[in-house]
Amino acid sequence: MPRILLIFVSLALVLSGCSGGDDDKAPDSTAQQAGINSTFHLLSFSRLQGFAEGVPCNPDEIQPLPAALEYAEQLRTEGDRVILACVGDAVFWSPSMTQHKASQLGARGRSEPLLHALKAAGVEVYVPGHGDFAMGYASLLSRARDAGLEPLISNLEVEGFEDILRDRLVVEHDGLRIGFLGLIPPARTGSDIEVHDAELGTLRPPIAVAEEKVRVLREEDQVDIVLIYSNLSQQTNGELAQIEGVRFVLGTADPGVAADRMTLIDGVGLMTMRTQGRELALTTLNVRDGNLTFANQSPLDPMRRDIAKNQRSLDESIEEYGTSDPEELAQYISPHNPQVFLDFMGRFEEDIAWLAQAEQFDGTYIEHHRAELSPTSEDNPVLPYLAQQGPATNAALELVTRVPLEEMIWQSKIPKTETCVSCHADQVSFWQGTDHAAAVDNLRTIERSRDGSCLICHATGYREDGGFNDVRLEDPLGAVTCWNCHQANQVHVISPRGHTNPRHFDGERKTIGERCSRCHTNRRDPDFELEHDLDAIACPPMRVDDPALVQARQATLTRIAELREAGTGNEFDHYLEARALLGLGQRDQAIDGFVRYATVAQSTEVLPIIDAASLLDRAGYSSGAIRVLEAALVSRAGEPQLNMQVVRLLLDATDPSVRNAERAVATMEQFLPPEVEIDYRTVDMRKMQVRAYFAAGYVEKGSDLLITLRNKYPADDDVAEMMRTHNVR
Repeated sequence: MPRILLIFVSLALVLSGCSGGDDDKAPDSTAQQAGINSTFHLLSFSRLQGFAEGVPCNPDEIQPLPAALEYAEQLRTEGDRVILACVGDAVFWSPSMTQHKASQLGARGRSEPLLHALKAAGVEVYVPGHGDFAMGYASLLSRARDAGLEPLISNLEVEGFEDILRDRLVVEHDGLRIGFLGLIPPARTGSDIEVHDAELGTLRPPIAVAEEKVRVLREEDQVDIVLIYSNLSQQTNGELAQIEGVRFVLGTADPGVAADRMTLIDGVGLMTMRTQGRELALTTLNVRDGNLTFANQSPLDPMRRDIAKNQRSLDESIEEYGTSDPEELAQYISPHNPQVFLDFMGRFEEDIAWLAQAEQFDGTYIEHHRAELSPTSEDNPVLPYLAQQGPATNAALELVTRVPLEEMIWQSKIPKTETCVSCHADQVSFWQGTDHAAAVDNLRTIERSRDGSCLICHATGYREDGGFNDVRLEDPLGAVTCWNCHQANQVHVISPRGHTNPRHFDGERKTIGERCSRCHTNRRDPDFELEHDLDAIACPPMRVDDPALVQARQATLTRIAELREAGTGNEFDHYLEARALLGLGQRDQAIDGFVRYATVAQSTEVLPIIDAASLLDRAGYSSGAIRVLEAALVSRAGEPQLNMQVVRLLLDATDPSVRNAERAVATMEQFLPPEVEIDYRTVDMRKMQVRAYFAAGYVEKGSDLLITLRNKYPADDDVAEMMRTHNVR
């Protein structure tokens, strides 16, 4: 089992403090003498970006902002002080979504109910981002005033909003006084430049402002702790940590880092949280007897989760094998090396005992990790405001829909389904009965069909090259159409050689799965399973003798012959010709054509060769596929993608007579020997090597490599599944 807390030698080290690294950062002695006992919970969203409601097309998803309100109320029942904060862009999904005038107006309209939703959720600290200010400082602040919000922006001054624009916030609970600052970066002008604009206001350099405001908080407001909510870069957050008197910086700079740890810089805690409502960070400050030297208990949370995960796995094994005796379980789970499982059990029991001891600590500590949110009640006061986003967007757009829509000035590369139907009638007919065809209609039922954050997945071509940017158009190219999956551009339609040329498919370098996962994310569609759900929407394959296909392939051959006669053909014509011949059932000629292309193609042209091998294998000509790959490898012996395709065929070829696990192992070991480092570039190849080892009966080699992969990539689902399949622990 990967030991999350091996970095800690003992309990004393885990509880070693987030204390001041030198005298000028030492805790306030007055607070210590006062014997203060107080607990603060800070709940923080980073760049909510309009995801206060989660995903509107997924009604079962947890609503982040309403759920945060209920989580805060639950904490308050314990008598603790709770502060809910939103830092960074909160109301705009993305500044780039507002570049078109109509989209900008719609986003402004949607911002009003979102700001009211922040107020209804009890947000006390709102530090906007530049996306929120895309409409201008005064415009956003006016809307915030209408909603009853008081933004905390320490380095912004806007005339006329002194009543709501706060430069600092002081909160006291049970004798402990905490001072908060909120900082936003200059608008693309450099961190040390003061920005003046007569209409917008003055945006001052954040570092200089922080130094000034921290002194005010410490000397005039007599706070015990200064905490900065930062919408600045990671580097600038490090500079903030150097300011005398600062104890904590909650930053938003790294969206890939979860709220599961805290970085210490000279005793100052730097914390972060994920963006777009994906995470509510819970930061608990627990002060006992006035001691402001904080022990860091943040690592306990991932250890709790790791122990729970391993306990579930152990329970499943006990149920499966009907015994809880470690010696017996070891024989079932790790028969090739029982000691591996027994070592796991020893470490597991040590961790359980260690965690129980650590959780008995009741002194002064800080804990920073993500909060586990739950579904909200129907009477949650935030929900009615979120439901107004669609109507508010439509109402704002009514101001411009009276003007004739701008002409579509692009030369669209995206064909409509009306164009596809001439050759693919059965496929278009099938598509019309799928949810994809109704994707925009589904948005209309919830009044979100002109919301850019929805159209990007529910309509074809929104903000795509050759698509559309004006949300008033809703779906000028259709809902989720043929193009979303196949991405065949207009050249495929109008050029004879384009019919069989994958280069005229804009997404040729992406698999269907990659295109699906662009919108069917864990967040938007958590129950989506590619292998199962793809069958439900996959169009029926075209018949080999379909007149439209036969005609297209004949046209390709005719055009290539014309180009060769004119002396203007090229080497890629061998590939296109072979595809057409294969479709027409001329197998041997097609294989010869693919081999010819694999021999003469440039060394960088490997994707068409791999595609050719896949086509031949799917058609049952697996030996021909191997022949094409071998021809390519003559001049590209160590090319990983080609070798991997050979191994795939040797393991999974449609023709069973081609499968040869021993040869697959030899191929893998030839181009990927053991001394090659396992990293992100080779991990998928190593997984294939594991498959080859087990298929060839080399259980010990496969098990050892699996354990190595597990230790290096403990969160890899594929590795975990292979370990379960082969009973490796």
